Amino acid sequence: MLNSKIAYAFSNIDAQPATTDTILRVDLSFYNSLDTKPYHISPHIANYLNYYKPWCGSGIVGVNGYQRLLYPEIYNNVDAMFYGNDAGIKYYFICNVGSRPSDIVLKFSGADLVEILGNGHLKIHTMLGVFEQESPTAFQIDAAGNIISLNWQPTYTSLGNNKFSFNKGSYDSNKPLIITLRRVSGTPCTSTSNGNQDWGTFYGNQEDDLALDQCNNPVGDLFVVGTTESEFFPVQNNVQAQFNGINDGFVIKFDQYAVRQWATLYGGSNYDAVQSVMYNANLGSNNLFICGSTLSTDLITTSAGQANEYYKNSNSGGRDGFITQFNSVFGTIYYSTYFGGSGDDEARSIVPGGEGGNLIVGGNTTTTLVSNNLCAVPTNSGFPLCNPTGTLDYYQDHNAGGQDIFVARFGTSDNLLWSTFFGSNGDEKLYELSLVQGNSATESAYITGSSTKADATNTNNCLARTDNGFPYCDMTGTSDYFEKGVANNGSLPIAFVSQFLLNGQMKWSTNFNNVREFQSITNDYVSANLPAQNVYVTGIPWFFCSWNFIMFSSNRF
Repeated sequence: MLNSKIAYAFSNIDAQPATTDTILRVDLSFYNSLDTKPYHISPHIANYLNYYKPWCGSGIVGVNGYQRLLYPEIYNNVDAMFYGNDAGIKYYFICNVGSRPSDIVLKFSGADLVEILGNGHLKIHTMLGVFEQESPTAFQIDAAGNIISLNWQPTYTSLGNNKFSFNKGSYDSNKPLIITLRRVSGTPCTSTSNGNQDWGTFYGNQEDDLALDQCNNPVGDLFVVGTTESEFFPVQNNVQAQFNGINDGFVIKFDQYAVRQWATLYGGSNYDAVQSVMYNANLGSNNLFICGSTLSTDLITTSAGQANEYYKNSNSGGRDGFITQFNSVFGTIYYSTYFGGSGDDEARSIVPGGEGGNLIVGGNTTTTLVSNNLCAVPTNSGFPLCNPTGTLDYYQDHNAGGQDIFVARFGTSDNLLWSTFFGSNGDEKLYELSLVQGNSATESAYITGSSTKADATNTNNCLARTDNGFPYCDMTGTSDYFEKGVANNGSLPIAFVSQFLLNGQMKWSTNFNNVREFQSITNDYVSANLPAQNVYVTGIPWFFCSWNFIMFSSNRF
């Protein structure tokens, strides 16, 4: 919004750095109008923007948006009001008593051609494409503010040189006449809460942008994470505004009304992806956790300064996992660490840590070198392990071969409480974790994914295997669903689900034959008074005829 005109900005950012980018502005000016500037006539909306541009010095921050702006006396006795909501921006020309609506002339500058379409819309052609402005509508209002409908609607008439006025019918000149316009644009989808889509939007820029996970907090705020190749990915109130590498991760917060609160990139000079996000309501404002994978050696890391915290500020080699803790209100980083060894490691899924813990993280690793510093940061680029106490605890102290899974639990001081390999001499892949809440004796973490190891004749004692077979667990005397993998000559993986208590004890671990992999898992926990009764998994069968949806009862534990 500028004095006596509106500016539309368009850009075409070429993917090749050596190629010139194109930025275009189309001005819609009020031709022969009085010189006037806009005033806000409504409280500002919750969203605000920070601008860090080369010509802005140290930046222009905290720029608020407003729902309504008014240009008073844009022509004699004519005001222009602009109103914005989910449907876009609407213009109101308020022709007060004594005005001449014929004074209103719209002039488009920067457009190649502006034409009137058969449906009455204006179509504006530019070198970067086209956009449309709807045909005008009109009504009057009485002294009580009631709308008076008219038996006609205005139309555009061309004055030449991309200038347009309105054809109109007769009206009561003793009452204000309102003429409305709206630019045609894509809008979010909204509806009532009856199971239909409530809100949706595109988000990204000129390259591939992938949302990989999302979560909500108790008041309905939405957090979205993923990875982007876009150099000009849209950020706001950010920790990292600059795109640094081949791919960067991102974190975005929308409030319960779908208003963006903050958005930041997160990555170094190589490949980075944020693969999972979790909100832990028990931790004050520093309660948003993400995890992912990185090839970067210059990722942002931060110590929280807590005693015995696990904090590693360097990549151990290849692809490493990372864990980062944000202040969910302001989007600032409270704690961030690399997590991995000398092989390729990825932190794939993160959930709350249950009673006495911050988080549980799971992922995949090819690292074979073992940490020389249990329950603390390795000094030999080995994979970080931590052996809990208790004879029934599951603890696999080596990579059994190929790619194994890892599961690690962190305490409230970001200290490592338990960390173990999980797998066989085949290839295992973890897709997702799920925490079933309860008390300290019953809280459980479920992991799900796939394994290429089928060893139906081997042991199952709920402990780490010494023969590098797949870890099975069928608790004696229960009605658990349980089956071992059927040999398939290693050509196809087999889905599995495994359950651990938070002290590291394995309670259940089973294959699910004829299913290639389980990719997602959740449960129906509501509250302490309505604990989880079921665990739900979805996956892909061996032969791509359908998706599988399977429900397990959690009454078994």
